[in-house]
Amino acid sequence: MRTETSIIELYNARDLSPEEVAESFVPPSFMRTLMKRNNTIIIGPRGSGKTTLLKMLQHSALESWAHQSADDLVKLVDYTTVFVPIDTLWTLQLNGLGDGRLDTESLNLFKRVAFILHSLGCWVEAAMSRMSESGGRKQRELRRISLNKNDEAELVRSIADAWMIQPRILSLMGLKGAIDRKIFDLSVLANRFAMLDPDSRKMELRENPLFHLSLLQCVIYASRVFDDLIGKPNDKWALLYDELELAPPEVHEEIMK
Repeated sequence: MRTETSIIELYNARDLSPEEVAESFVPPSFMRTLMKRNNTIIIGPRGSGKTTLLKMLQHSALESWAHQSADDLVKLVDYTTVFVPIDTLWTLQLNGLGDGRLDTESLNLFKRVAFILHSLGCWVEAAMSRMSESGGRKQRELRRISLNKNDEAELVRSIADAWMIQPRILSLMGLKGAIDRKIFDLSVLANRFAMLDPDSRKMELRENPLFHLSLLQCVIYASRVFDDLIGKPNDKWALLYDELELAPPEVHEEIMK
């Protein structure tokens, strides 16, 4: 899959940028099957290259990929990719929400919200990547679009309302910052939640809109608003989950269905 000189990078693909992964990536025999628009599960032991494969589906990697087969394979990617990294350290941090004072059901609810917000932040990054300038040593441009500030503000306003997030600046960067702040605030909310009595916890769960978000509905809505705005209402998006087994059980089940 990779050249001998870069085999050590295989174990650290999580720490490499998509462009760095693309520099020495050699496609395996099943790459064409993987790149076709379909529901796919990649199974393999740690260090076998699963993260590398997913990172290679990101647009910035495909744009800088210089392999002799690249031009032919890149044509298969007729969708926008959203890479969602999950790692053990992040999972351990989620398990620590509430300083160990939350019951299992409440902790799982907070983990679910954190995971959804993390995924939505990755969606925003994918949308931003389509609007950014393709500089550097790019071999090609892939699905680039241009939005004026007014259209971007309207896009963010519509998505933020649906996601129940209040960005201070109506831009995709502002929306990403608001999501990051929501994730940060979850620890404070969890600590306060841990001190509530059972009845107060139930009320909090009923009244706080964050606990009622649906991952796929949020992604579907944002993607449709984005696609309608750029004049491609039938466009497609793909979620690329790395280490999906570490996701909260409820979210894992929703995605696998």
